[in-house]
Amino acid sequence: MTGASDGTGAAAARLLVRDGHRVVAVGRSEAKTKAVADELGVHHFVADFADFADFADFADLHQVRTLAAQLADHCPRIDVLANNAGAGDPRGPPCHSRRF
Repeated sequence: MTGASDGTGAAAARLLVRDGHRVVAVGRSEAKTKAVADELGVHHFVADFADFADFADFADLHQVRTLAAQLADHCPRIDVLANNAGAGDPRGPPCHSRRF
C-alpha cells in the first residue's frame, strides 16, 4: 500500500492487517513508514525521491520503476495494490489543477 506512512494510508493499512490481510507498507518518510510497519509487524519500502528537496511526486518514472522492481523482488504476487500516495507540491496549486 503506497502512502502507508501517515493519515488515510496508515489507517487503511491498520484495518487491512487487523482483518488478516498481508500488507507491505510503502511511504516517502523512512521514519514514519518504518514506525507504521513496525507497529503492524509488516515489511516496508521507502520511495526515495532524492531529486525532490521538500516533497515527492511520482513524476520521476525512474524512481517509480526502481520501487516497483524492489516490490516485485519481495512480493512475486500482488493481489491488490492500494495506491494511496499523494501527488503534487504542497506549496503549489491543488492536485486537481495539475496535468499528468
